[in-house]
Amino acid sequence: MATENPSGIRLVQMPRQRIALYLVISPAPEYDVSRHMEEWALQSGLLEYPDFSPRVLGWDFPLVSKEQSEQFGLRGYVSCYTVPASFEPACPGAQLDWMEADEYAVLRLKDPFAQPDQSIPAGWNRLHSWVEENGLNPHALAGRYCFEEVVREGDITYMDLYHPVH
Repeated sequence: MATENPSGIRLVQMPRQRIALYLVISPAPEYDVSRHMEEWALQSGLLEYPDFSPRVLGWDFPLVSKEQSEQFGLRGYVSCYTVPASFEPACPGAQLDWMEADEYAVLRLKDPFAQPDQSIPAGWNRLHSWVEENGLNPHALAGRYCFEEVVREGDITYMDLYHPVH
């Protein structure tokens, strides 16, 4: 269920879902973790699971040391696939966990990879500001995620940014 408002930001309820996740710290973590998880999804049997289409979610991993960041140019990123509750992977390579049901403010960016160093941070700033201005800051973030999801509709690529609220 989604509630739209004039800002283009909508509120959505996400159900509890099982996820398989993996973390990479590197100079290009989004690329590295995506490659790993694509291979894992193939090898694990996830993509052959009957009547299931996984979603791919990702978020920045903030616990990179100052030395890793400044001296080596490293950043962290987590990628996860939603998986069926009963799914048992045929191989290791991803941590299985649960993402609890939650309510999110969602902002959709059109063609986010045209200028990703500008459009994605600007989108996050806009979403964070909107959540704060509307008094929807979460009381606690432990176990809750701000994440992004790439969505393709026809020939158009979007990125949905999700921020937990309340």
